Amino acid sequence: MAAAHGEAAAVSVASAAREQAQAAAITEQVDQVALRFVDEFTQAPIASKRYRLELPERVIEGMTDADGYTQAIDAADRTRLTAWRIID
Repeated sequence: MAAAHGEAAAVSVASAAREQAQAAAITEQVDQVALRFVDEFTQAPIASKRYRLELPERVIEGMTDADGYTQAIDAADRTRLTAWRIID
């Protein structure tokens, strides 16, 4: 019976660790945002285009997805953006 109790404790610890990892992943996702480029007049997404996001200390470049979204960036970085543009 002791072995079964020990196994249950190990499963419980593993389950708690998994829950903590999931909570951390959710928190990380909440602290990140993607920007969306849309046409100024039609509001249609600007898809599959290269973009440039400029921050005081670095530049982020990438390609918008099918819905016009950039890669996710830290929410704090979003508030420090100095320029953002399509470069294609």
